[in-house]
Amino acid sequence: MDIKRYEELRMKELELAYKEVMEDYKNGDYKVLSAKEHIESLKEELDV
Repeated sequence: MDIKRYEELRMKELELAYKEVMEDYKNGDYKVLSAKEHIESLKEELDV
């Protein structure tokens, strides 16, 4: 795959991710965490 095609695909992925995050934000589907809480949450999800 050439670099131009890669950049186009990556941009589309980022646009989709942005739209999904903004939709979650609009719907209130998020929570505010400190960095410590976030790390603990990730560790629990990964069973680390």
